[in-house]
Amino acid sequence: MAMMYISHADETERRARIERVKQGIADSTIETSIRLTKITNE
Repeated sequence: MAMMYISHADETERRARIERVKQGIADSTIETSIRLTKITNE
């Protein structure tokens, strides 16, 4: 799916799409990390 999204004839638009995908992956990683943080009473 991501490969279809980033493919574009215009090089500038292609690079912008790649950056948006990278940012989305980074945001997902941070969100997952927060969600997986275990709170203990130790």
